[in-house]
Amino acid sequence: MKRHIGSVSLVTFATTLAAAVVSADAAEIRFTRLSVHGAPRCEQEAPPAVYVARRPNDQGQPTDDVTIVDGVLETDEIVADAVRISIEADLSVFHAGDVRDVSKMFFWVQPDGTRVPLPHELVLDPVGPTPFNIELARPIARRFLPRLPLSIPLRLKITDPAGCHDVVTSPEAAWRIVPSAGEGFGSEPGGPLVQLPDGATASDDAQLAVLYGCETMPRVQYALTGVAIRGRGRFDGARLKSVRVHEGTPDGPVVVEAAEDIALPAIYVGKTVIDFPDVLIPGDDAASREFWVVVTFADGETDIAAQPYEPEVVAPAFRTRTLFRAGSTEAFEAADGLDYAIDLLTDGRLYTAD
Repeated sequence: MKRHIGSVSLVTFATTLAAAVVSADAAEIRFTRLSVHGAPRCEQEAPPAVYVARRPNDQGQPTDDVTIVDGVLETDEIVADAVRISIEADLSVFHAGDVRDVSKMFFWVQPDGTRVPLPHELVLDPVGPTPFNIELARPIARRFLPRLPLSIPLRLKITDPAGCHDVVTSPEAAWRIVPSAGEGFGSEPGGPLVQLPDGATASDDAQLAVLYGCETMPRVQYALTGVAIRGRGRFDGARLKSVRVHEGTPDGPVVVEAAEDIALPAIYVGKTVIDFPDVLIPGDDAASREFWVVVTFADGETDIAAQPYEPEVVAPAFRTRTLFRAGSTEAFEAADGLDYAIDLLTDGRLYTAD
């Protein structure tokens, strides 16, 4: 699951849902707002939507990220009895048995800050709005990493205290989980090998640019070590002209670059790791720096794997994480509907070059 062009700031995303109403006896309980987003990850950012699964940070834990589900419940009269609130998710994105009850991953945060496990019993009193806040602050299990990024449909359900009778269910929101930089943003594209959106053929100097926002980077000192690309040449002589890492914007300062004439295998066998001289990023800068990996084509005979996605499922801002242009002097455009399999590698992470 936030993103960028121009200033390259991560745009806050919250999937705000229409009210859902179901009558419970004489009282009417309804969700008037529900959103799923993430805790702030960058000095300059408002809370984005995407939850980063694992990432080195100064707390010494695999993630310092927090998924937040918040909103408002309303009733038209006092509900004397307690209700039971839980979270449901479409678990078809996981393998059978991976996750049985998403509710148990979250905590209901009470006004005094106390964290109560879900499912949680709640008395809706008094009449009117009841703001709520639900949080998850734990890393996603490592076995899920090869399947990221994921967009998981999620909703809240209110039942009677025994959980037998449904009172009201919210519409769905998208819970977007992405990996840290170097842990496979495009590790499982599962899509066609393409160069530019709509099947366009790259000409000399055509470019793809993939953003690694500060929210995906480590929160401690790290080094940029390389780039991994999932792609192939259509014949043995096919090549890329260059792979560069720019800071701030796709045309910003070049931080590091690979030698020109980079060959990808003529038969696709996996990711090609392109090693860079290490670039140290001090810990004091970790929360503010973000980078673009820019690939320049040398001809129209090299393909890079891409993951098509459903625009209505993915956070609108996330759709601008990948840009393209037909020539190096033209303006970049958003590669809507495609997520290219290019990874920026950092030391100590999966697929690291060194």
